[in-house]
Amino acid sequence: MKRIIVSLFICLLMIGGIAVLPSYSSDTALTNAELAELLVTTVGITLPAGSDQLGDAEYYDVVANLLAARGITYFKDNPMTGTVTALDFAGILYAMLGKTGATDPAGQLAALIADGSMPQIDANANISKDYALQALQNPLLKTLEAEKYHAPESDNPNPDDLNNLGAPVANPDAALSTT
Repeated sequence: MKRIIVSLFICLLMIGGIAVLPSYSSDTALTNAELAELLVTTVGITLPAGSDQLGDAEYYDVVANLLAARGITYFKDNPMTGTVTALDFAGILYAMLGKTGATDPAGQLAALIADGSMPQIDANANISKDYALQALQNPLLKTLEAEKYHAPESDNPNPDDLNNLGAPVANPDAALSTT
């Protein structure tokens, strides 16, 4: 009987251990490159033809430039492999939603949590893809998607054109066309 109880205890520990193992799918910290790509997809920014042929760093520069042309400059100043904290994400989302009033990242995060635009989270926590997707379900962002979001202060007449953004071009002799 003692063996059965010990065996059951070991089985329960093993099952419990499996249940608490970390998931490496969408629960891991989101990198700047992953969030930039997610934003491009969410707001419907069309990438210039040939973008898929660029290396990772060049592709990140292109995406960062496209987002910067639309008023989201965070990616221009941060490396592609860095992770995104709740404060970083709050600044991005605050700008995308056109909110005003809070000037510091902590105030922006508090405002977004208070109005339901962001789920409750510790300010210094890294966000996951699931968290970002949940926050990006904001109905106000659907308007941005429909309008192909662009910042009103953007002075670039064609923000989808790589040549106007100073982004690296895979083949400098051939300009990339936009579609």
